[in-house]
Amino acid sequence: MRKSVFLLPLSLCLSAVLAGCGVDVASVDTSSSGRLALAGIVHGGQQPVANATIQLYTVGATGNGSAATAMISGAPVLTGSNGTFSISSGSGSSVVYDYTCVHPTDQVYIVATGGNPGLSPSTTNNGALVMMTALGNCSSLNSNSYISINEITTAAAAWTLAPFMTGYATVGASSTNATGIANAMLDAQLLANSSSGGVATLPTNLSIESGKLTALADILATCVNSDGTSGCLPLFSAATPTGGTAPTDTLAAALDIVKNPGQNPGGVFHVLPGTPVFPTTLSQAPNDWTMTLSVTGGGLSSPTGLGVDSGGNVWVAGHTGVLSAFSPQGTPFSSTGFGTAFLNESYGLAIDTSGNVWVDSAQSSANGQGSISKFLGSASGTPGTVVMNGASTSFYDASLDFPTGLSADTNGDIFIANYYNDSASAYTSAGTVLSPTGLGYPDASFSTVVAADSSHGVWIGNSDGYTVTHVAANGTIISNLSCCQGSNGIATDSAGNAWITNYYGNSFSIISSSISSSPEDAVLLDGGSVVGAGYTSDGSGVAVDAAQNVWIANYGGDSISELAGIHAAAPHSLGDMLSPASGFGYSASTPLLSQPYTLAPDASGNLWVSNYGSNKIVMFFGLATPTKSPVRPTPIAP
Repeated sequence: MRKSVFLLPLSLCLSAVLAGCGVDVASVDTSSSGRLALAGIVHGGQQPVANATIQLYTVGATGNGSAATAMISGAPVLTGSNGTFSISSGSGSSVVYDYTCVHPTDQVYIVATGGNPGLSPSTTNNGALVMMTALGNCSSLNSNSYISINEITTAAAAWTLAPFMTGYATVGASSTNATGIANAMLDAQLLANSSSGGVATLPTNLSIESGKLTALADILATCVNSDGTSGCLPLFSAATPTGGTAPTDTLAAALDIVKNPGQNPGGVFHVLPGTPVFPTTLSQAPNDWTMTLSVTGGGLSSPTGLGVDSGGNVWVAGHTGVLSAFSPQGTPFSSTGFGTAFLNESYGLAIDTSGNVWVDSAQSSANGQGSISKFLGSASGTPGTVVMNGASTSFYDASLDFPTGLSADTNGDIFIANYYNDSASAYTSAGTVLSPTGLGYPDASFSTVVAADSSHGVWIGNSDGYTVTHVAANGTIISNLSCCQGSNGIATDSAGNAWITNYYGNSFSIISSSISSSPEDAVLLDGGSVVGAGYTSDGSGVAVDAAQNVWIANYGGDSISELAGIHAAAPHSLGDMLSPASGFGYSASTPLLSQPYTLAPDASGNLWVSNYGSNKIVMFFGLATPTKSPVRPTPIAP
């Protein structure tokens, strides 16, 4: 028989941030196994929520935001007067669970709806109360599990699962992106402790914006700790998307805020109560409501090129000559990194079709003109091991001359930009030099960046020549366009257009893959016509996600910008800025980003950014659309 109430273990109460646990020690399971049946507690701020309905869900598998599957059938599980619940009966070796894991790796989350957050009369029900906790693998749930559901766990789930959810019963991913949503569930644990309901305690190399996390929890609490009517209006009004409809529950409000982080940051902040229930260090409205994870260690040293592999692991080149690697949750593969004995002045990084990681060395080779090195990837069993080129740790030939940019083709080839001899080179995945090699291009001057196209050709950005060259797979020049004031980043979208950051013009340009009778017609937008506050500031890296929106690292602006891509929907047009005027992540007082150099989306919808000026990488939780990684010439969903 199901227990309607299961009380909080004293040890958890003492360690939790929640007050008023109200444990009856005599009621705690003291069976010979010492284990507790699967149980938990629901709090609104510091108040227990009584008579809330509890449901476990397995995420959907038919697309982002697909319908989740309820796991508890039969009589509803309700919280008791002190907010506690049990979704199992019995104890010790005889425990019986009121749910079934169909597959051990099914991704699971728990939701509390309705209930009374300590109001009179006791029959009060807050119909706008919806809170959740991300749990992860179903097999991780057992009789030792204790689950807290509150505003902190709700905010954490909203930030990390935003790309995969539209409401509390519609959380899912495509069947081919199990890795992406599983990593997003793990990401939630970087923000909130699912047992205590408090802010997660992290390793010393990781940090989050904890003040922003607790502030959003406090803002949600204004509605949670009400009867769901007038007390929720300020939250719902501030969270309403431009041109959209107002949310009707607390989780929907959290989703509207984190999915539109730059829309109304001040209005959302002003919902913060004068006496917050969760202490927060956020004393003024943030630039935006993005949430980040900052990662240090792992040998990071003036990080430049960055890429995400198919498992979600992040690889980062250091300008001083080191390759760093991290798990999707920021755990370093090595405390010191790889390649320090032979890498030197590295700018570019690319991950090939076999998962190998390529890094350039602008001034390191036997002939003094630079080289590239190939490292085994995360699936090899020995990640970070250099693939030897005979007795050498590098590949080089006469065509290389101060290589500064790399791009991986879908056929395994690697393209290299040569800064000093105004050209591009190409190698096979085995390190064999391709022909034509070191071909100079008309009007090229200091080739800095390259991007493979979908037909095995290559785009080349020439920083000082103010030109961008498009070369076919056979070496024929398709176009050599005058545009683009100091190309410092280049990426392609699914239509084959090239997006270029203009470092000297504080702008960006877009070039079509097709040209008419006049090659200049291929320039869709050029920097001179789109310069404006927030578009770019000394633009560096650029990336396109699966929704075809475009992300730019503002090296001189300590922020990132989002631009509307080829699928721009009214009222936006191609190239419109979707981020705030100063970009996402900007802070005038305490910079979060410092000279951001390169960026890349992953299969969880996170956006990773290398920071040249601060020896760290920063991950924006769920800000982008889940994108298959490594990102290829045609960005697609996983």
